[in-house]
Amino acid sequence: MSTLKQQKVEICIVYAEEDTSIFDVFEVHLRSLIKHAICQQWTCLRLNAARKPDPVVIKDAQIICLLMSDHFMDAVVENTAVFELLLERYHNGSVIVMPILLHELIWDAWRASELKACLERSRPIITWLAEEHDFAYVQEGIEIACEQLEVRSQREDSFAFYLSVQDMYESVLSDQAGGCTKTDDDTITCLDMLTTFYVRRALYVEAQQTAQRALRQRQSMSGTKRTEIVASMDKLAFIELRLGHYDAAEDLYKQVLTNEPLTERSIAPSIHAGRLNNLGVLYQRKAYYAEAQALFQRAIEIAEGERDIEDHSIVRSINNLISVLKIQGKDSEIAALQ
Repeated sequence: MSTLKQQKVEICIVYAEEDTSIFDVFEVHLRSLIKHAICQQWTCLRLNAARKPDPVVIKDAQIICLLMSDHFMDAVVENTAVFELLLERYHNGSVIVMPILLHELIWDAWRASELKACLERSRPIITWLAEEHDFAYVQEGIEIACEQLEVRSQREDSFAFYLSVQDMYESVLSDQAGGCTKTDDDTITCLDMLTTFYVRRALYVEAQQTAQRALRQRQSMSGTKRTEIVASMDKLAFIELRLGHYDAAEDLYKQVLTNEPLTERSIAPSIHAGRLNNLGVLYQRKAYYAEAQALFQRAIEIAEGERDIEDHSIVRSINNLISVLKIQGKDSEIAALQ
């Protein structure tokens, strides 16, 4: 997956006092975010019906994770003002709220149905199926949230760059339609630049469209290098994975790994290891645990054998491997890794 520069992101975890044991599990995943330089620290707001929480953390946080349970909903009823503030900030776009369901809930106690699930951003949380105590994907959700925050902090010149690329792309298309000799390379260059812009800003629907166009353009051109087509497929596969389009992403990753030139594996093993890791993440989400385990193990072997691969890449693959081993109940293998 993509990597982010370490930034001062204020993350607040809100949970009911009765769910402290579950929070302890969740906290393990939070620590891995620091290892991956996604965030530096987090604060906690533990709800207790008998004690009013301090609203300061709600006011200051940039990302708020809600560990939602029946206990949580009961506590909300006793602290309505705090959560009205949270919803106000959510609707005016000044905070990213990530609701995480611990089990199925009754929704009439609070306006929780206005929120959206962290990795299903187009669907209201009320329709989201809960994954009981499974925080394996929360790391990616927070990473996406950090990317969105990065979008909001971009300067005006960044948007001006987007407009200039968009204008250049439309100009190329217009010239081609008018019979001018603009090359296909000009179109692909613009599409690649737009895709990169969208991905960095977590605008994955827009990125999908430009990446698909770039791939089709390359495939239709004679003389296109295989490495360029493979790289284009890889970029689109990553976007499809982010969107939750697992079948499409799986098909693309299989094509990438099948058509990946051997020279690319030897010259840039980190790229090959990253592709194996991403396909492993996809298989884990589809509950193909044995296949995911094998891919994570192979990615770790490659990463450990190459000094130029960043440490966080190895840590990420190891954490992914531990996660899939835990699901399979392979505690002895987990112990061997630690």
